[in-house]
Amino acid sequence: MLRNRWLRILGVAFVMYVLSYIDRVNIAMAAPAIRAELGLSPAAMGLAAGFFPWGYVVLQIPAGRLAGVWSAKRVILIQLVLWSAVALSTAFVDSAAELVLNRFCAGARRGRRIDLHDRPDPRLVHPRRAGARPIPSSC
Repeated sequence: MLRNRWLRILGVAFVMYVLSYIDRVNIAMAAPAIRAELGLSPAAMGLAAGFFPWGYVVLQIPAGRLAGVWSAKRVILIQLVLWSAVALSTAFVDSAAELVLNRFCAGARRGRRIDLHDRPDPRLVHPRRAGARPIPSSC
């Protein structure tokens, strides 16, 4: 039973990390088509792509606080729902301002996600390992 539980957890975490990576780099792959369709200059496209990490900055403290008050599982679930909404809204972008806002929201949705994954769930940690330091994430 223990191995089965960890395989499920690792499987879901792997899929989330892969989707997260694709979410981070997809604008670079689609940049030529986006520039042509929206009529953006290279500077405007760079501005839109550069707003993604600023979303991280905005949500770092609030998401960490929510994870402390609620649970990391609930905050991750909320972030997954928000990520789906932001990803869907990308299809409806019609201007440079909307693209910048969309990329900012995509980054804000991902704020604290990695830290929340590294936070051990007390129900899954053996009592002897409760005070042990978790393995640092490479992402």
